[in-house]
Amino acid sequence: MTSPLPFEIWWKILEYLPSDACVIRLRTVNRLFLEIARTLRYRNLSINKYDVQTEHLLRGISSISLGHHIQSLCIRPWAISSASHIDGPVGHILSAFDLVRSFFDSDYPGRKAKNLVQIQMHEQIQLVSQTTKDLENVREYTVDWDVNESSCVQLFTAFLILPNISPLGPTLTKLTVRVPTDRLVCLATLCLPALEELNIDLVTLSLPEEYIDECLHHVIVFINNHGQNLRSLSISSDDLSQNLNLSTFFRSLSISPFLRLHSFTLSIPYDGCHLPEKTNGADCLRSFLEQSRSLRHLKLSSYPRAPYPDLSLISTSPSKTPGGYWIQRALEAPDLANALTSLTSLELAIRPLLSDLTPSLAFICAVAHQLESLVLTDEFLTPDEVRRVVDALASAPACSSLVHLTISLQYLSTSILNLFASRLGHLESLKLTFSAVKASSHPDEKKREISVKCESVGSIFFSP
Repeated sequence: MTSPLPFEIWWKILEYLPSDACVIRLRTVNRLFLEIARTLRYRNLSINKYDVQTEHLLRGISSISLGHHIQSLCIRPWAISSASHIDGPVGHILSAFDLVRSFFDSDYPGRKAKNLVQIQMHEQIQLVSQTTKDLENVREYTVDWDVNESSCVQLFTAFLILPNISPLGPTLTKLTVRVPTDRLVCLATLCLPALEELNIDLVTLSLPEEYIDECLHHVIVFINNHGQNLRSLSISSDDLSQNLNLSTFFRSLSISPFLRLHSFTLSIPYDGCHLPEKTNGADCLRSFLEQSRSLRHLKLSSYPRAPYPDLSLISTSPSKTPGGYWIQRALEAPDLANALTSLTSLELAIRPLLSDLTPSLAFICAVAHQLESLVLTDEFLTPDEVRRVVDALASAPACSSLVHLTISLQYLSTSILNLFASRLGHLESLKLTFSAVKASSHPDEKKREISVKCESVGSIFFSP
C-alpha cells in the first residue's frame, strides 16, 4: 500500500487549479481535500443579513466544528423586521386575535411590533455570539455599516463588544470599524492584546461637533490603550461627515509617542474641512506625526472633488480655500522630515485644488534619500511639474534607494519617459497614469524611442 502524499504536496497541486471553487467541488476526493476545501470555504466569513440560509450556516459552523477554519470575520448589521413568521391555522388565529385587540387598545400593534423586534434581535445576537465561541483562530474582524440601508443600531453595540465575550479578543491582530458615531463609545471597553492594525472609517452625518468629540474621546482611549502594540493606523472620513473636526483628535493623540507605529493613513475630503485652519488642524496632525518617529509608511490622501467644467474655476489662493492645503501645511515644517528617519514609503495627494507644489516637494526632497516607494496621486501633473518632482528625487544623495514610483501625468511623451530613464534609471517599477499621449512627428519613431529609452527601468505600467 502506498503511503499518502504529504499535506504540503497537496497544497502545491491545488495551486494549479484555476480557482478556489474548483477545490471546493473536489472536496470528496479524500480527507485532505475536504479539510483544504473547508479552509478555503470558511476562512473568510461574512454576515451581512439574517435569513434562513444565514441561520443554517451559523448553526452548521457550530455543530460540525468548523470554527477553527475561520480567519477573517466581517459583520454588517441588518434591519430587523417586526412581522410575525407564524404560518398556517395558528398564524391566522393570532392575526384575528391581534385585530380584535387593536380595536380596544390602539397602542397594542406598536407594542407588539416593538416586542417582536426585541425578541428577534435577542435570538439573532445569541446565535452569532454562540457561533463566535468556536472561532479560535480569527485574526481579522470587521464591523461595517452601509449608510444607505437601515440597520438595527443595537446590533452594532452587540457586535462591537463581541471580542470581550468570545475567543476573538486574544487572537485579533486587525480591527476595521465603520459604525454609527455613538457606537464608537464601545471601543473604549475592548481589550485586544494582539492588535496590530486598526482601521476606522468615520461617518458622523449631521451630528453636532461637540457630541462627535465626546464619542471620539473613547476612540482616543482605545488607541492609547493599544499603542504599545499598534503597527498600523488608518483614519478615513468623507463628505457624509458634515461637522467632523479632527483637530482635537490628533492633538490628543500627539501627547504620547507611538513608538511601534509603522504605518499611518489619513484620508479626508479634498477641501480639508475635517482639519480646519481655525483650529490648527494641520499643525495638530503634524504634531501627531512627529510623535510617530518609527513610521515607515505614510499616506495622506483626499477624496476626489466634484468635477469642474473649467479648471480655472478652482481657486488657487490660500486665502480663499485654506483648508484645501492641509497636506502642504502638515508637511511644511522641516522638523517633520527630521523626525521621520525610518520613512521608506510615501503616498501623497500631491496637489488638491491645484495648490502649490513647493511644500510637498520640499518634504519629498528632505526624505528622498531614504525612500523606497513614492506614490503621487490626485491631480495630473504638467511636464514642468514632473521635472520638478524628478529634480527633487534625483538631487538627493544616495537617491538610488527609490525603486518604485507612481505618478499621474497630463500626457505621456517620449521626452518624459526619457527624463525618468536618464534621471531615475535605478527604478524597478514605474507606474504612469495619463489622460493622453502627445503626438509625435514620426509615429513609428515614438514607439521605438519608448522601448529604447526605458530599457533601464525594470517594469513600466501604463494606465491611460
